[in-house]
Amino acid sequence: MSTAVLAPSTAPTTRRPTTGRWVIDSDRTIVETQVRALGLPVYGRFARASGLIDVPRDITRSNVTVTVRSDTFETGSATRDRRARGGAFLDADAHPTLTFSADGLRPIMESMVTADGDRPLWWLVGQVTARGVTRPVSLALGVVRHHNDGDTLEFSATARVRRSEFGAVGKRALIGDVIDITVRGWAHRESNAG
Repeated sequence: MSTAVLAPSTAPTTRRPTTGRWVIDSDRTIVETQVRALGLPVYGRFARASGLIDVPRDITRSNVTVTVRSDTFETGSATRDRRARGGAFLDADAHPTLTFSADGLRPIMESMVTADGDRPLWWLVGQVTARGVTRPVSLALGVVRHHNDGDTLEFSATARVRRSEFGAVGKRALIGDVIDITVRGWAHRESNAG
C-alpha cells in the first residue's frame, strides 16, 4: 500500500470529483486475512465482497457498507477451509455473511506504519458483524486512486481484530487470537441511469 489519498493521484486531465456513490466491484475486491497457527502465518481470503461507498463534499462524513459471504473463505487447504467455515470459527451455515459499516473518516494523528510499510492518513471508523456479534473497528485507509478519468476507484485498507471478541474461540492453543485483515478493492461510480 501507499499513502492514503482521497483526490486524484495521477494524470493532469479533467476528472470527475471523488464525491458521489460508488459500487464495490465484487469480482475484483478481495478481503485477505493473516493469523498465526503454531507460530507460523496462515493466509486466507474472502472473495466477492459487495457494497457501497458514499463520499459527500465533506469526506469525513463518508459512509461505507460492505458484505462478504462466509462460505467464500479459503486458505488453499480444503480441510482447513472446512474447519474455518465451521461452527468453531466462521460458522458459515448459521451466519452466511460478515458485514462492515462505517460512517466517517478520522485523521490518523499518530505516526503509524502498517506491516507492509504504508503510512495511512485516515481511519475509516465503523463496526464489523461476524457470527452475529457486532464490534467496533477502525480500518487504516491506504491507497485510493482514480482510474478511467474518475469513474473507477482502487483502494486498500487494513485492520486488526481479535476473533475471540466475536465468539470464535476454537483451537485457541494452536491458532492465534489476532487476525490481520487487508482489503484490496475496486469500486465504480454509480451510473445515474433513468
